[in-house]
Amino acid sequence: MNKLQRQKVESSNIRSIGYENKTLEIEFHSGGTYRYNEVGEEVYKSFLEAESKGKYFHQYIKGVFECEKMGPDFASFTAKRLKHLVKETAEGKKIIHLDDLKKELLTWVGVYEFDDGKKGVTKDARDTLIAFIRYLIS
Repeated sequence: MNKLQRQKVESSNIRSIGYENKTLEIEFHSGGTYRYNEVGEEVYKSFLEAESKGKYFHQYIKGVFECEKMGPDFASFTAKRLKHLVKETAEGKKIIHLDDLKKELLTWVGVYEFDDGKKGVTKDARDTLIAFIRYLIS
């Protein structure tokens, strides 16, 4: 099955949602896109109408339906996008200003607000940072 036609939604966590033949596809602001199988149309419609898409997702979809991640490895893709932040010294050492990295990471992968109000980075953000550090030390 190809990429589903998705519609943008108002959500701090979810960018767009698509549905076709019991397959729900969700694109997150973090860049990850996931496909959930055997999702009933009533779940999809309720999801679209939910006041909080993130809360609905965590309560009625995540962990309930079989899921697969779509597309290229987001962390590797984003790490490549961050290479422009790296400066090389005259001695050939790679350096980066941490404030620049933080700003860029938050732009690309965002911050997730948990139900208890605490904030943290997404798994994709963590994986991106690890991939980027591997690039820096290679």
